Amino acid sequence: MKKATLFYSALLLLIANANGQLKVMQSKDQPVTLKPNNTLASRKMPDQFVQPGAFAGTTPVIPAPADPLKNNVSLFRNTAPNAYSDDPNTKYICLDVMKEGKDRLLVFTPRNINSQVKIGRNNAGAIGQMGSYSIHSDLKYTDELLTGNFSEEWGASVVVVDRRSNQFWRYRHDPTSGIQFVNPYGMLVNWAPADRYLSGDFNGDGKTDLLGWNHASNQFQVALYAKSATPGMPPIFSPAGVWLFGWAQANDMNIVTGDFNGDRKDDIALVHQPTGEWRVALSTGTAFQGSTGYSAGVWLKPWAVGTHHKIAALDVNNDGKCDLVEYNYHDKSFQAVLSNGQYFDYSFKREYIGNTITALKQQVAIGKFEGNCMVVVSHELPPDANYLHPRPTASVYITSYRR
Repeated sequence: MKKATLFYSALLLLIANANGQLKVMQSKDQPVTLKPNNTLASRKMPDQFVQPGAFAGTTPVIPAPADPLKNNVSLFRNTAPNAYSDDPNTKYICLDVMKEGKDRLLVFTPRNINSQVKIGRNNAGAIGQMGSYSIHSDLKYTDELLTGNFSEEWGASVVVVDRRSNQFWRYRHDPTSGIQFVNPYGMLVNWAPADRYLSGDFNGDGKTDLLGWNHASNQFQVALYAKSATPGMPPIFSPAGVWLFGWAQANDMNIVTGDFNGDRKDDIALVHQPTGEWRVALSTGTAFQGSTGYSAGVWLKPWAVGTHHKIAALDVNNDGKCDLVEYNYHDKSFQAVLSNGQYFDYSFKREYIGNTITALKQQVAIGKFEGNCMVVVSHELPPDANYLHPRPTASVYITSYRR
């Protein structure tokens, strides 16, 4: 009897240990959901957590509030003739030129009357235009522009991609004002041709690098920001070779860059537009590696299905990881999903702007203002008692996506 008791005790102990090991093995296949710190406690609007692989694409739609005192809408009226244009070729870019935590709006018009618009608050707390500065006439709306920290001086700057000469020109800041882009110089020439060029800090040194994606070869090449070998000369881009090839696919894909896992190195996110399936390749500092996501490399699905979306990657909730913000051109709405470092698993309510403005021109820029996500939409003000003709303008939505 004692032998039998000892046998069954040992058997039960063995089964318990096996179950414990089995649970450990299973947990490796299920990434831990990391919820942003203080998210629920700090938001006034209802939030919704979603399960991996079952993203809630039917998140309720709410109107985007139209009260500037509540930080949601502001109208910019022109301070100079043709400072804004309703021409569909006008280009709008958000950039924190002065590194003050408030993106400015860069406007490049077909008439080459370009502006840098400072956004701020008046004494009543309403957000509006606090100043407008001209942008160098050499920069044109037809230029392919990349933005980032391309200089050793203080402030962000722009790089122009000249595909005819395969050269990259940087416009630095005017040291006397910091608000003007002047003195262009070539930072890179005869680099690998690509269908798409993007910018990001891919090695984590605090400076912005270049990424080139060639669709035919499905290669991602990187050129890193570097000091010039010649003393006293401006910095350059140094080709660093192919960081990734043969990953995902090139057809029907859209791409953004950002630090999706919070290690201070920017990564690649690709969406297959017909299915809304998102994948991420993480930077190691010397290469990109496809991430496993929650299932077979997928970080999110389905989200932003189709080609009628503008996608931006920025840290919406200020937790050190880049999230995704989408503007839908069809229904004039915007929405964000958060990264937990392993996949995108948290959504905000979709905000719809169709009832707050009219004559939408479908030109959109996405940035940040005082730590909050900012969506800028161009449109027209209708004629009124003081104006006989429509006036081109832009509305700024400081979204509900705030801590």
